[in-house]
Amino acid sequence: IDQLNDYFTKWYNSIEKAIEAEQAQKEALKNARQNFVNPFKVGQVLYDSWGYDQTNIDFFQIVEVGKMSVKIRPISQIMTRAAGFMCEYVKPAIDEFTGEESQKRVVLDSRLQPHVSGRRGWLSTLDREEIYQSHYA
Repeated sequence: IDQLNDYFTKWYNSIEKAIEAEQAQKEALKNARQNFVNPFKVGQVLYDSWGYDQTNIDFFQIVEVGKMSVKIRPISQIMTRAAGFMCEYVKPAIDEFTGEESQKRVVLDSRLQPHVSGRRGWLSTLDREEIYQSHYA
């Protein structure tokens, strides 16, 4: 019976710790939202990489920044160099808009890092000159 008591005491304590950790995470998220300063800037380029047996790249340019949102517009891409059969490296064509603007939420992840929500997850911040793209389908 002592082993059973020890087991249930440890189990109960682990549940209490999990609840406390969840409450602390919720409080940290609440504080982060209250003190949030949107790090995204007008003119900044974001991209989405997607595809099953190919790598498609869609570029977006931020045209307006709100408290917890951004407005983006899709932009064209420029091929910078070939990379083989049906693949190349591309870069964004700044200010060459291909569609209407849409408003996207800025979301804080579990580490309280900001991300822009996209159709398939988070849009990535462009951190290099060019990006690989393929068309194998």
